[in-house]
Amino acid sequence: MSRGVQISLVSVDPDTWKNMIVWQHFNLTALMASYPFLDLLVVDSYTVHRWDSAGAIYLPIGTISGTALPVLVDSFSMPETRSYKYKLTASIRYSYQLDPTVHTFTSIIDSCRYHKTIHAKKQISGDTLKLSIEPYEVENYDITQFLDTLKVLVYRSTDSNTVLMHLYDSVYYIATDTTFEYVDSDTNSLDSLYYYVGACDLQTPVDPLELLILKANSGPFSQSISNLEDNRLQITRTVQTKKILTAVIIAPNPVNEQTTINYTLHGAGLVTIDLYTASGRFAGNLLSQYQSPGSYSVPAGSLLRQPTGVYLIVVQINGVKHALKVLVVE
Repeated sequence: MSRGVQISLVSVDPDTWKNMIVWQHFNLTALMASYPFLDLLVVDSYTVHRWDSAGAIYLPIGTISGTALPVLVDSFSMPETRSYKYKLTASIRYSYQLDPTVHTFTSIIDSCRYHKTIHAKKQISGDTLKLSIEPYEVENYDITQFLDTLKVLVYRSTDSNTVLMHLYDSVYYIATDTTFEYVDSDTNSLDSLYYYVGACDLQTPVDPLELLILKANSGPFSQSISNLEDNRLQITRTVQTKKILTAVIIAPNPVNEQTTINYTLHGAGLVTIDLYTASGRFAGNLLSQYQSPGSYSVPAGSLLRQPTGVYLIVVQINGVKHALKVLVVE
């Protein structure tokens, strides 16, 4: 228990554009094996805490069940305006074989390393737009040793709903005082409303026991930014229900060998199921097949070959899309 519970990564939820905190469940089986005198060991809940600079304290922002998908979206975050620091605690019940009394305790918050999100700022000089990106930060971990193996992925689109589908540029991270500066060479970049997303893609794998977030090759260090934030905040994301595709479910989630993608078609057409990383990069196709109306179940155990992280499964037919979050944990 000395390591405490640890955050795996903090990214941006593609559905809400809010910060998304991801972690791994406590390995209770291994812990029970290490302490054979335990009779009961259960994680009741996990709580995410966010640093409050005014009070100089970590305040709880959300709690989920110990059996739920270990993902929490900070619905009050504003990643387009600032960075955030997060920590994680767990509420645990246990008892001993010779003592049926059930005890409870909460893991020490100081045993969890904070994760500070990447932060991007815009700078306009004449007819040039520049993105200034501060790197991701993990408490008591020297991330700078990996900066020369990071690639900065820049996504750009005139539509905030599809910006993660449009990779605009990719350059190696070259920092000045640990801050990366990217200049949009398009001289027309200031003439249109563009939404930018900056993400970092680590090229060298790292021991997951030391830093799970750096192992995720999908580039989970993402941060949204617009060159016209005021306009962007006025946009309302709407979802139009299309009856041709319903009952889209992926289970179990997190992924295991039995995971399937289930859905019902109310019309015929070419069905594609694509996989995208948390930073919006295409990661593979699971299905491309003409299908008739009916209910379908597509095996998805192959997702276990992907690095640890949060992914998007996009099911599409006749232009109608349905996206699902899925968690892959090795």
